[in-house]
Amino acid sequence: MQYYVAKEINILFAYDKKSDFLALFNYKLKKWELSKYSFIQIRHDFCLNEIKNEEVLRLTNNLLPSELYDCFVETIKNNKII
Repeated sequence: MQYYVAKEINILFAYDKKSDFLALFNYKLKKWELSKYSFIQIRHDFCLNEIKNEEVLRLTNNLLPSELYDCFVETIKNNKII
């Protein structure tokens, strides 16, 4: 998992290239949410700066998108069976 900050709009993203998982951290609700946009679109529209896990933990009060990621991957696996 890689983490990026778009400083001009103060958004934190989590991205996993293998699964194409993309989430953003909602600071108001203090939770991770799946992005409605693709990583390619976000990378094109914003200047992203990669940050380390330690910085993500500091910014999110120790919340990583692990549960959301696991659910996302499970959905992909279930859809492959159909």
